[in-house]
Amino acid sequence: MVDPPPDRRVGARPQHNDPVDDPGTPPDPAPVAAPADDAEPTGTAPGGPGAPVVPKAPLVQRILIGVLLLVGVGGIVATVRLATTGNDDTSSNAPDFVERLVPTSGSEVLTQSGIGIDVATGYDGYLILNGVEIRTPEDGLSRDVGSGRIEFTPGEGKVVTELLTGRNCVLAIVWRQSEGPGQSEPVSWCFDAT
Repeated sequence: MVDPPPDRRVGARPQHNDPVDDPGTPPDPAPVAAPADDAEPTGTAPGGPGAPVVPKAPLVQRILIGVLLLVGVGGIVATVRLATTGNDDTSSNAPDFVERLVPTSGSEVLTQSGIGIDVATGYDGYLILNGVEIRTPEDGLSRDVGSGRIEFTPGEGKVVTELLTGRNCVLAIVWRQSEGPGQSEPVSWCFDAT
């Protein structure tokens, strides 16, 4: 009987017809037991022996990253808390181009009271009251570019007939006349109406 040709694939083991192992053939590797879930790491990557081991970051590097994250979060918190617009202190911390907010932030007014902003010479803008844009005279906006007054008084036939009872917020969109509305800056403040 003729033996079949040897298998020439890479890594293939020679085939033998006789039940005795060839002494030149290395023995089969012993099966490796999977580590228990609570076992300590052995330094071998999850891919098995020979897979690259990814070292942990040194302690100093991990501490530095933690400190930088804390500083970043602290900076965000400080920025939000010290913002000059949107709270009851806006009137005293308004940007330089704002001369006066009407009514002042944090104040209490009647529901028929007017709102507005006085801006420095050379500035223009419009108002948004509780999400309602007031941009044109048709909306009820009164704008005196010479004095810098941008005002609105609620009433019949206007986009807002009266202020809401309780909290009201104004967002003034302001820009230098020489730059136009594309370079606007928002100024916001809130007050209460009864």
